[in-house]
Amino acid sequence: ALRESEALYHDLVETSQDLLWRCDQEGRFVFLNRAWEHTHGYTIEEMLGRPFTDFQTPEAGARNLAEFHRILKGGSVTNYETAHISKSGQVIHLLFNAMPLLDSYGAIVGSQGTARDISGLRLAEQEHRAILQTAMDGFWVIDTDGRFLEINDAVCSLLGYSREEMLTMHVQDVEALQTPEEVSARIQRIR
Repeated sequence: ALRESEALYHDLVETSQDLLWRCDQEGRFVFLNRAWEHTHGYTIEEMLGRPFTDFQTPEAGARNLAEFHRILKGGSVTNYETAHISKSGQVIHLLFNAMPLLDSYGAIVGSQGTARDISGLRLAEQEHRAILQTAMDGFWVIDTDGRFLEINDAVCSLLGYSREEMLTMHVQDVEALQTPEEVSARIQRIR
């Protein structure tokens, strides 16, 4: 039963598309599953024993080192986005979940967690923004209160406000045919 359990664990870890990892107290990788090879282009052997910051942009490395030290004090992170660099030099956007790694006595001896490659999502968002900014039609995104979150140049041109001004305003501020109460009611119906 123990061998079957170990085999199942091994198969799940090695076939996972999520990146699974463990680091020691110095931030050096001590365990990585095979998914790291697919996303980073390095072999596991090239990554083991090296600090995680070796595979990050300098800005991300400094920020992530601070988070790592917080985890060593018992903290954790959920849906923490950061940037790594692949062997080919490509930026990889990863979403991390991390927690302390404990020894058999309950002492913190490092960190462990999972990460997911969200590079495709970030690329799609960039392409989406590029399309919206070059569209001839006005386009905006509002929050549930009607505050502008995103606008394209066509809206600014049509309404005569700068992007900075528009991002401090609400739909009610630019609606000419409905009262603010009617606009709020319309937003609530859409929600």
